[in-house]
Amino acid sequence: MAEISEETYKIFEVAYAFFNARLFENALPKCLITFQRQSRLMGYVSFNRWKNKRNESIDELAINPEYFANFPLTDILQTLCHEMVHIWQAHFGSPTRNGYHNQEWSQKMIAIGLMPSSTGKPGGNTVGQRMMDYVIEGGPFESAVEDIIQQGFELIWFDTISISPKPSATLSSKNVPMSASTSETLSVSSSLVKEIDLGVDMDAFTAAIEASLLDNFPSENVTSRPQKPSSKTKYYCSSCFSQVWGKPGLKIVCGTCIKPFIQDN
Repeated sequence: MAEISEETYKIFEVAYAFFNARLFENALPKCLITFQRQSRLMGYVSFNRWKNKRNESIDELAINPEYFANFPLTDILQTLCHEMVHIWQAHFGSPTRNGYHNQEWSQKMIAIGLMPSSTGKPGGNTVGQRMMDYVIEGGPFESAVEDIIQQGFELIWFDTISISPKPSATLSSKNVPMSASTSETLSVSSSLVKEIDLGVDMDAFTAAIEASLLDNFPSENVTSRPQKPSSKTKYYCSSCFSQVWGKPGLKIVCGTCIKPFIQDN
């Protein structure tokens, strides 16, 4: 009998390989699949997140196990494939600004049989910052899901503390110099992230760890927008995409991920 961790993660490695062959012509690189509980996110991708002793890097594709018990297997696999499209675009396409689902991403989603929609239903916008998607009847994804389930694919373990509200969008996150995006990303498109109003200066908190951490972070390219005429500025974590508000020019580090917050100009 396989060890618990091995059998639990192995099924997603099997699914990744299956959909890579069926929907992406085996073009996608290997990635590290993890389980992460991010509020109102079914999944996300963090690019070049892991390195080995040979300085080789791979992407991390995270799935939220809190959704396993209350959502159909198709939805979980839909999330996986949504994130796989972000991986495809990062390696073979042209991603745009942070977390933005552009036309290239949208067309690839449609090509594999998932229709992007800002509402999760027919008629919604097919590009945007916060996107959902639904299965195209008779499309490649629907056919592939039917085949993998017929072959006996199923989840083995389920989180006993599950949640029922389905997130409305996914983000994608890129921790690579080429760009930074929240692909964010689990397979439903939703950037519903927690916002915290900070009434204090975080410089004192970050000073102790900034010197040892920030120099090791990859650079982030963030799309510039006109400065808001406001005394407060929004920041978001470059890894988990939590948001905070504070005065302009703060250097903030996420206490959960130990990653820098990026100012949303």
